[in-house]
Parts: sequence; C-alpha cells; structure tokens
Amino acid sequence: MLVLTGNAMRDGDFDAFMRHFGVPFIMETFDGKHLFQSRTEMEKMFHAVRQFYEENNVSSVIRECVAAEYVDHRTIATTHVTRMVTSDDTLFGRPYPAYSLTRRIGGTWQIQFCQYAVEDPEKLNAVLQPDAKKKAPRQTATPSSSKTKRLRSPSLRTSS
Repeated sequence: MLVLTGNAMRDGDFDAFMRHFGVPFIMETFDGKHLFQSRTEMEKMFHAVRQFYEENNVSSVIRECVAAEYVDHRTIATTHVTRMVTSDDTLFGRPYPAYSLTRRIGGTWQIQFCQYAVEDPEKLNAVLQPDAKKKAPRQTATPSSSKTKRLRSPSLRTSS
C-alpha cells in the first residue's frame, strides 16, 4: 500500500490514492486530530500535500515499513518511516514515523487511521491538519534526551 499510495500521490491520481482509504478517515499529528468525513475533504488534503511538496522542492518521498502486525482478523497495524528528499538530493526535514490502522471492509483493505510524528517542518503539520490552530513552536528533544514513545492506537468503529 505504501508504494501504491505513494505512486498515486506522485502522479496526482486522487482516485488511485482513495482506493486505499476508508471514509471516515482519522489523521493525527502533534498538532491535533482531524476527522475527514468525505472524499472532498480527502481530495483537499491530497492536493495540499502535493502543493507542499512542490513548494518545498520535494522530489522524492521514501517510505519504509518497519513493522506490521495483525490486531485481529480484519485489522493490521503498521509503522513506517518517511524521508522527504529534494531534487538536489538533500534530506528535507527529519525522517518521521507514522502509525496506521488498515481494516478489511467489504472485501478490500482500507487505511482508516494515520498518526504522523512529524517534529518538523511545521508547515507539513499545517497541511495535514487543516483545522489546527497555530501553536507556539515546540521544544525538540535532543538525541541524548529523547525517549521512545509508543504511538497509541485509536478505537475505530466501522461497519463491515
């Protein structure tokens, strides 16, 4: 799914992107949580992320799955790390982890929840969180003082 959704984002193919997402869809970042309740809302976010990449000269988004496990017979929890690279092969921002829940609904696997731990750049959080109010900049932990924090899983209610 990472390859398929990444290719759809790169190619600007919203329909191919949406084949892998369920609505409602929950997106969570350090700035808050947003419930996308329609394809129209998802499409706005899709185009805003593409615009963010273009404005910041991001030419490559490399996502690597680092863990995946069945939660139950119709739910898979995954963690992946994302690296954004500019056209001059420079890392843009820090790599960041994401936690996702994918559910089997009506015979297809659909991503229903994503939690992104993007510490910087703040602009990406603003794109992912269209309703988030501006907050004061966060203090970033230094590598020697940072602790690993397990991302939490939301409860999802869906019909099957």
